[in-house]
Amino acid sequence: MTKVLLTRPEQECDELQQLLAADGIETVSQPLFTIQPGRHLQLLADMLAAADKVIAVSKHAVSFANQQLASCWPHRLSYFAVGQATQGIWQQVGVNAIAPQQQTSEGLLVLPQLTDVNQQNIVILRGQSGRELLAQQLSERGAKVNYCECYQRSAITLNSSQLVPYWQQHISYLIVTSGEQLSRLQALCDESQQRWLYSNTLITVSQRLANLARTMGFNQILISPSANNRALKETLLTAMNKAKSI
Repeated sequence: MTKVLLTRPEQECDELQQLLAADGIETVSQPLFTIQPGRHLQLLADMLAAADKVIAVSKHAVSFANQQLASCWPHRLSYFAVGQATQGIWQQVGVNAIAPQQQTSEGLLVLPQLTDVNQQNIVILRGQSGRELLAQQLSERGAKVNYCECYQRSAITLNSSQLVPYWQQHISYLIVTSGEQLSRLQALCDESQQRWLYSNTLITVSQRLANLARTMGFNQILISPSANNRALKETLLTAMNKAKSI
């Protein structure tokens, strides 16, 4: 039976695996990175004391920040999320955050609440690296922007000589939700294995990631409307049903 390779961090992988199993879809769960607390968490309270707005670019950023603050988020601040999944985590910790319909940095930048930010202090909650577009554009609009590194991604040591041949025998679909995951998959494969990798149907979560995948060599790419596991599942089912009809 065709299987789906899941590359999300462990908690998201486990949840997605259970969702897909309910529809009889077999998966191989292989997280590529661990998620650990970031270097700036102890500075977060001071950052928020001087802030006007807070933007979270991922669920992990909110989760680790909330652990540090023990759910004591200042009510006077305006909060934003890059997408619905992150907005949902904000809601779970008692914060009403605004998320754009277009669930990307570009979507955030067209929100009216982030258009006139001259002289405002904005804190961006993220991992140890990421896109610079949001900070660059907000700075050009006159805002003072500070990053808070809330978590770090660390690559898991994997035996590619055993993993990749197994994947080649069983995998036809990939679910990949970050550029780091895409790059790690590519690095695990030698040149001939990369040709196999690119032949799979890829489910990802943004046009930016789809473009990156296409430059690598993927040509069967579907974009989920959200990084939420239920949305990923529906996008995968769409791909599978389309393949059956061909």
